[in-house]
Amino acid sequence: MFAISFSFIVLKLKIMQTKKVVRNARYGGYSLSQKAYHALEDLFWEKGRDFEKYAPDLRDLLRDDEDLIKVIEEIGIEEASGYHTRLKIVEIPIEAKFIIKEYDGMEWIELV
Repeated sequence: MFAISFSFIVLKLKIMQTKKVVRNARYGGYSLSQKAYHALEDLFWEKGRDFEKYAPDLRDLLRDDEDLIKVIEEIGIEEASGYHTRLKIVEIPIEAKFIIKEYDGMEWIELV
C-alpha cells in the first residue's frame, strides 16, 4: 500500500513540474526592448555567460533560458516587449520538447 501511494505522489509531482517559455503574442515579430536587452546583457556578464554569442538580435537565445525569463519577469511584460511585440510567458511540462511556430510574427508553442 505505501509503495503504491508513494509512487502516485511522485508521479503527480512530476506531472505538475513546469518550465517557462517566452513567445510573442502579437503580429509583428519577436523582439526585446532596449531596456530588456541591456538588462539581459548585464545579467549575462555577471554570470560569466557569453552575451556576444547571441547579440545583436537574440534570436538564437533559447526561449526557455532562465536568464531571459528572469529579466522579463523583473522588468515586466510591457517594458520588456520590443517594437510590435507582446511577450508572453507560458508554462509547459518540464520534460516537454517544443518548437515555436509563427505566422506574421504571431507565435505559438507546439509540444513535440
